Amino acid sequence: MTDGASAPSQPTEQPRRPPAGVLRLLEMFLFALVFIAGGLLSWLATFGESEAQVSSRSGLPIPAPALTPLIPAITPLIPDLPEFEPVPIEPAPDFGGQVQFSGARTEVAPLAGGCTAHIDYIWEIDRGLSPPISGRALIEVNGPGVAGDYHRPVQGGEIRLSLDVDISDAAVFEADVVSVGGVPAFPTPLPASFTDAAC
Repeated sequence: MTDGASAPSQPTEQPRRPPAGVLRLLEMFLFALVFIAGGLLSWLATFGESEAQVSSRSGLPIPAPALTPLIPAITPLIPDLPEFEPVPIEPAPDFGGQVQFSGARTEVAPLAGGCTAHIDYIWEIDRGLSPPISGRALIEVNGPGVAGDYHRPVQGGEIRLSLDVDISDAAVFEADVVSVGGVPAFPTPLPASFTDAAC
Protein backbone atom coordinates (compact mmCIF):
# COMPACT_ATOMS: atom_id res chain seq x y z
CA MET A 1 0.00 0.00 0.00
CA THR A 2 1.26 3.46 -0.82
CA ASP A 3 1.21 6.43 1.47
CA GLY A 4 -0.55 8.51 -1.11
CA ALA A 5 -3.64 6.51 -0.74
CA SER A 6 -6.28 8.66 1.00
CA ALA A 7 -8.27 7.52 3.96
CA PRO A 8 -11.90 7.05 3.40
CA SER A 9 -13.85 10.32 4.08
CA GLN A 10 -16.27 10.43 7.01
CA PRO A 11 -19.70 11.81 6.44
CA THR A 12 -20.23 15.45 7.68
CA GLU A 13 -22.84 15.90 10.45
CA GLN A 14 -25.89 17.92 9.56
CA PRO A 15 -27.36 20.21 12.38
CA ARG A 16 -30.33 18.66 14.07
CA ARG A 17 -33.69 20.23 13.42
CA PRO A 18 -36.36 20.20 16.07
CA PRO A 19 -39.37 18.12 15.28
CA ALA A 20 -42.04 19.81 13.16
CA GLY A 21 -44.61 19.75 16.01
CA VAL A 22 -42.40 21.86 18.34
CA LEU A 23 -41.86 24.49 15.63
CA ARG A 24 -45.57 24.75 15.05
CA LEU A 25 -46.23 25.24 18.80
CA LEU A 26 -43.55 27.91 18.98
CA GLU A 27 -45.08 29.74 16.01
CA MET A 28 -48.55 29.63 17.61
CA PHE A 29 -47.17 30.94 20.91
CA LEU A 30 -45.40 33.85 19.19
CA PHE A 31 -48.57 34.67 17.21
CA ALA A 32 -50.67 34.67 20.36
CA LEU A 33 -48.12 36.86 22.15
CA VAL A 34 -48.12 39.39 19.31
CA PHE A 35 -51.94 39.34 19.18
CA ILE A 36 -52.29 39.97 22.91
CA ALA A 37 -49.68 42.74 22.88
CA GLY A 38 -51.45 44.43 19.95
CA GLY A 39 -54.82 44.25 21.72
CA LEU A 40 -53.31 45.69 24.91
CA LEU A 41 -51.71 48.58 23.05
CA SER A 42 -54.97 49.26 21.20
CA TRP A 43 -56.91 49.32 24.48
CA LEU A 44 -54.39 51.69 26.08
CA ALA A 45 -54.60 54.04 23.09
CA THR A 46 -58.43 54.06 23.20
CA PHE A 47 -58.52 54.58 26.97
CA GLY A 48 -56.08 57.48 26.73
CA GLU A 49 -58.16 59.16 24.00
CA SER A 50 -61.41 58.83 25.97
CA GLU A 51 -59.76 60.32 29.08
CA ALA A 52 -58.48 63.23 27.01
CA GLN A 53 -61.96 63.81 25.55
CA VAL A 54 -63.63 63.77 28.98
CA SER A 55 -61.12 66.22 30.41
CA SER A 56 -61.43 68.53 27.39
CA ARG A 57 -65.26 68.46 27.61
CA SER A 58 -65.43 69.15 31.32
CA GLY A 59 -63.07 72.09 31.06
CA LEU A 60 -61.53 71.19 34.41
CA PRO A 61 -57.77 70.92 34.58
CA ILE A 62 -56.37 67.61 35.69
CA PRO A 63 -55.42 67.17 38.45
CA ALA A 64 -57.97 69.32 40.31
CA PRO A 65 -56.50 72.04 42.50
CA ALA A 66 -56.11 71.09 46.12
CA LEU A 67 -58.48 72.90 48.52
CA THR A 68 -56.58 72.13 51.67
CA PRO A 69 -55.03 75.64 51.97
CA LEU A 70 -58.55 77.13 52.30
CA ILE A 71 -59.52 75.01 55.29
CA PRO A 72 -57.18 76.69 57.82
CA ALA A 73 -58.46 80.10 56.69
CA ILE A 74 -62.12 79.13 57.24
CA THR A 75 -61.69 77.24 60.49
CA PRO A 76 -61.02 80.30 62.70
CA LEU A 77 -64.30 81.85 61.54
CA ILE A 78 -66.33 79.05 63.16
CA PRO A 79 -66.90 79.87 66.83
CA ASP A 80 -66.26 77.23 69.43
CA LEU A 81 -69.52 75.57 70.32
CA PRO A 82 -70.29 75.27 74.03
CA GLU A 83 -70.48 71.86 75.53
CA PHE A 84 -73.92 70.29 75.60
CA GLU A 85 -75.78 71.08 78.78
CA PRO A 86 -79.03 69.29 79.56
CA VAL A 87 -82.05 71.57 79.57
CA PRO A 88 -83.98 71.27 82.83
CA ILE A 89 -87.58 70.22 82.36
CA GLU A 90 -89.86 72.76 83.95
CA PRO A 91 -92.73 71.34 85.98
CA ALA A 92 -96.27 71.91 84.82
CA PRO A 93 -97.68 75.25 85.98
CA ASP A 94 -99.21 75.13 89.41
CA PHE A 95 -102.57 76.84 89.59
CA GLY A 96 -102.72 76.52 93.34
CA GLY A 97 -105.00 73.48 93.25
CA GLN A 98 -107.80 75.42 91.56
CA VAL A 99 -110.37 74.01 89.16
CA GLN A 100 -109.40 75.14 85.64
CA PHE A 101 -111.70 75.68 82.64
CA SER A 102 -110.82 74.92 79.03
CA GLY A 103 -113.75 76.96 77.76
CA ALA A 104 -116.57 79.18 79.01
CA ARG A 105 -119.43 80.89 77.19
CA THR A 106 -122.75 82.67 77.61
CA GLU A 107 -125.76 81.86 75.42
CA VAL A 108 -128.69 84.30 75.41
CA ALA A 109 -132.11 83.72 73.85
CA PRO A 110 -135.06 86.16 74.07
CA LEU A 111 -138.28 84.66 75.36
CA ALA A 112 -141.78 85.21 74.02
CA GLY A 113 -143.31 88.47 75.19
CA GLY A 114 -140.10 90.46 74.72
CA CYS A 115 -139.52 91.45 78.36
CA THR A 116 -137.60 88.34 79.48
CA ALA A 117 -134.57 86.45 78.25
CA HIS A 118 -133.12 83.00 78.82
CA ILE A 119 -129.41 82.89 79.76
CA ASP A 120 -127.23 79.76 79.76
CA TYR A 121 -123.84 80.05 81.50
CA ILE A 122 -121.54 77.15 80.54
CA TRP A 123 -118.08 76.27 81.91
CA GLU A 124 -116.05 73.35 80.51
CA ILE A 125 -113.72 71.81 83.11
CA ASP A 126 -110.12 71.09 82.08
CA ARG A 127 -109.53 67.72 83.74
CA GLY A 128 -105.82 67.72 82.78
CA LEU A 129 -105.07 70.90 84.73
CA SER A 130 -107.61 70.57 87.53
CA PRO A 131 -107.17 68.60 90.75
CA PRO A 132 -109.51 65.65 91.35
CA ILE A 133 -113.01 66.99 91.95
CA SER A 134 -116.41 65.61 92.81
CA GLY A 135 -119.65 67.06 94.05
CA ARG A 136 -121.64 70.13 93.06
CA ALA A 137 -120.46 73.51 91.83
CA LEU A 138 -121.13 76.71 93.76
CA ILE A 139 -121.97 79.57 91.36
CA GLU A 140 -122.30 83.21 92.37
CA VAL A 141 -124.70 85.34 90.30
CA ASN A 142 -125.07 89.14 90.21
CA GLY A 143 -127.92 90.95 88.49
CA PRO A 144 -131.38 92.34 89.19
CA GLY A 145 -133.88 89.75 90.36
CA VAL A 146 -131.48 86.75 90.21
CA ALA A 147 -128.52 87.66 92.46
CA GLY A 148 -127.41 84.93 94.85
CA ASP A 149 -125.64 81.58 95.13
CA TYR A 150 -126.62 78.59 93.02
CA HIS A 151 -125.55 74.95 93.20
CA ARG A 152 -125.33 72.87 90.04
CA PRO A 153 -123.94 69.36 89.32
CA VAL A 154 -121.01 68.64 87.01
CA GLN A 155 -122.37 66.75 84.00
CA GLY A 156 -120.20 65.52 81.14
CA GLY A 157 -117.30 67.72 82.24
CA GLU A 158 -119.51 70.84 82.14
CA ILE A 159 -121.15 73.12 84.64
CA ARG A 160 -124.33 74.71 83.32
CA LEU A 161 -126.55 77.37 84.92
CA SER A 162 -129.79 78.41 83.19
CA LEU A 163 -131.68 81.55 84.24
CA ASP A 164 -134.74 83.45 83.01
CA VAL A 165 -134.20 87.18 83.62
CA ASP A 166 -136.30 90.32 83.31
CA ILE A 167 -134.92 92.68 80.67
CA SER A 168 -137.63 95.34 80.82
CA ASP A 169 -134.90 97.74 82.00
CA ALA A 170 -131.22 97.92 81.01
CA ALA A 171 -129.29 95.43 83.13
CA VAL A 172 -126.05 93.46 83.41
CA PHE A 173 -126.00 89.89 84.70
CA GLU A 174 -122.85 88.01 85.66
CA ALA A 175 -122.17 84.49 86.90
CA ASP A 176 -118.94 82.93 88.17
CA VAL A 177 -118.05 79.46 89.52
CA VAL A 178 -116.68 79.86 93.04
CA SER A 179 -115.84 76.21 93.76
CA VAL A 180 -116.53 72.62 92.75
CA GLY A 181 -117.02 70.14 95.59
CA GLY A 182 -115.22 72.52 97.93
CA VAL A 183 -112.20 72.96 95.59
CA PRO A 184 -111.74 76.63 94.62
CA ALA A 185 -112.24 77.47 90.94
CA PHE A 186 -110.13 79.82 88.85
CA PRO A 187 -112.14 83.05 88.46
CA THR A 188 -113.95 82.95 85.11
CA PRO A 189 -116.87 85.40 85.23
CA LEU A 190 -119.37 85.33 82.35
CA PRO A 191 -121.39 88.50 81.66
CA ALA A 192 -124.69 89.00 79.86
CA SER A 193 -125.66 92.63 79.34
CA PHE A 194 -128.81 94.29 78.09
CA THR A 195 -128.23 98.02 77.53
CA ASP A 196 -131.69 98.99 76.30
CA ALA A 197 -135.09 98.15 77.66
CA ALA A 198 -136.63 95.38 75.60
CA CYS A 199 -140.26 96.40 76.24
